[in-house]
Amino acid sequence: MTKEQISFLFKEQTLVFQRPELTSIGVYNPRFTPGNTFTPMYLAVFPTAMNLRKGEWEYQNASLLWNTLNYGISDEFSLGGGFVIPFAFTLKLKFTSQVLDKVHLGVQVQNIIPLIAETEPVSLFTFISTYGTAQKFLNFGIGYGANWNYPDDSAAYLNLGGSMMIGERFGANSELYLIWIEEDPYLLPTIGVFYQGKKMRINFGLGLINPGEFTAIFGVPILSFVQRF
Repeated sequence: MTKEQISFLFKEQTLVFQRPELTSIGVYNPRFTPGNTFTPMYLAVFPTAMNLRKGEWEYQNASLLWNTLNYGISDEFSLGGGFVIPFAFTLKLKFTSQVLDKVHLGVQVQNIIPLIAETEPVSLFTFISTYGTAQKFLNFGIGYGANWNYPDDSAAYLNLGGSMMIGERFGANSELYLIWIEEDPYLLPTIGVFYQGKKMRINFGLGLINPGEFTAIFGVPILSFVQRF
């Protein structure tokens, strides 16, 4: 055996390859699909208790105007920031932990700082739990939006949702988002489909807003894109 040869030892035989014949060596996993390594940080609207890996970057675009860049400081903590063009600057902190095999818990703090006059900054504090795997999970969250200048205008919100891969690259998700503003409830159910690869995800969906007194319904298209690197 020379330095230019690599051997693989099995019970009954030995396989020998010349070094130029090999381009890479890895573990074969017949269950691997491009989508099963992508842990979504968000459903359509609400955050999950999953996070980026340490050193991983993610660019996120929602409804064309909301652009965010996130970075995994560790496997449990990420930092993000960006702009809602041309309205506001956002800064986000997210901490998550996998406490059991399929149970993830997390907390996210997102600050929205307006760039236009007569609009107050807001901080959103969200506690999240996610049960399942990246391929199929349920998501629950509860949060509070604090108005910096007018505490009486703050709001509470709840979210229940889920996501499921259908095949190797496609999937579907849905959410029920309920928010109280000045004691008036606003309901936002959403449903969508997505295409997912190893490093990217595109989501198409529709949200329905049912405001305060439940006398009208407005449809809101939902389009989001994320790219990791």
